[in-house]
Amino acid sequence: RETQRAFVYFALHGMTVDGIIVNRVLPEAVHDKYFRDWQRSQQKTLDQIEEYFAPVPVTRAPLFSHEVVGAERLAELARALYQSPDRDPSARSRTEAPFRFEKNGAGYRVSLRLPFTAPEEVSVFKKGENLVVEVGALRRHVGLPTTLAALQPRKAKLEGGVLTVELMENRP
Repeated sequence: RETQRAFVYFALHGMTVDGIIVNRVLPEAVHDKYFRDWQRSQQKTLDQIEEYFAPVPVTRAPLFSHEVVGAERLAELARALYQSPDRDPSARSRTEAPFRFEKNGAGYRVSLRLPFTAPEEVSVFKKGENLVVEVGALRRHVGLPTTLAALQPRKAKLEGGVLTVELMENRP
């Protein structure tokens, strides 16, 4: 749940997460009876992580027999994560705009990704020339382009992890 919260925070603040690393994954080579339940439980969690964060790539780091401390052990971790010589750890695996503005009839639509968020957690209001989006205790001020700054939020809908806010002229 903590990782999901961080993911929402990053999305709310316009950052794209282009990879998830799950660490301390029991190696498949471990066949000890003692770890059987742990492996089953871990596999369920790994399946959920893949499902929750799709299409973000998930990379697994094995549980090492020692702590990953120091340059040599960090290099070992890097080799485990980026096994393929043509895989560049600094390359972006995905990019997406933090929010989108679209003309919508007489107004405009602002969309931003808010994964793992329930509608009752979201609050939207206008403050000056900013659209303010709150998710629980998290708050994001979205600066509106000049052409949209005078418009007011009329309707907001959270569907499929995307918040869509309709902006219209303020009519009496």
